[in-house]
Amino acid sequence: MQSLSTPETPPEVSTPIPKARVSTEPDFNSPPRPIAEFVGLPDFPRCAVGAYVDIGGFAGIVADIVNNSIKVRSPEGISQSFNFNRLRMLYGPPPAKVEPLVASPEPERPRERPQSFEQQSERPTERATERVPERIVERPSERFERVVKKEEPAPRPVPRREVVSEPDFSQPVKLINVLAGRADFPKCALGEHVEIVGYSGVVVEIVNQSLKVLSIEGTTRSYNAQALKKLHGGG
Repeated sequence: MQSLSTPETPPEVSTPIPKARVSTEPDFNSPPRPIAEFVGLPDFPRCAVGAYVDIGGFAGIVADIVNNSIKVRSPEGISQSFNFNRLRMLYGPPPAKVEPLVASPEPERPRERPQSFEQQSERPTERATERVPERIVERPSERFERVVKKEEPAPRPVPRREVVSEPDFSQPVKLINVLAGRADFPKCALGEHVEIVGYSGVVVEIVNQSLKVLSIEGTTRSYNAQALKKLHGGG
């Protein structure tokens, strides 16, 4: 005789599902992405943290953000820092062009139709007023007040000329050394028959400390009194 009870089955034991292990190590297997793909994003440089990027030929993982720089570590363990503001300038999209404001052209004025001779003669006073500007009539006194009178320089005094009208060549010849050493030279030499370095003649005029000597042959030479006093006056 069979038993009506069903055999008890052992309870099922659930096997635990292993959890996926997330690797914290950087992945250098995929090709690096150009940094230009990140610098144009609004959340740069945060969006580039952990990405394998290429910056000007240097490839590595963006490991950290320090101040204004991102720290990139290469597969060989070499770390370099890059200023992300500079990266925006070099690899970011160009700034939007601002078109200059162009002034709208002025509307063309309607050209005046040429008038006939009869139309021009009808309004001579009105047309003259339109073309000829109003003249301002000034009184002579007002015009004189606006003129700036320049001060004229004072006339230079005319040097006093001492002239011997009739030179005397019969008097004995004196060396200029005798006269140049005197205190009243060159006045003492006026009218004297002198010899100056081989040239002899009468001192016929003294102008501006200059002696004019006339020879008996009629030739005239001028000598500076200060130079004669220095050369032949012993002083």
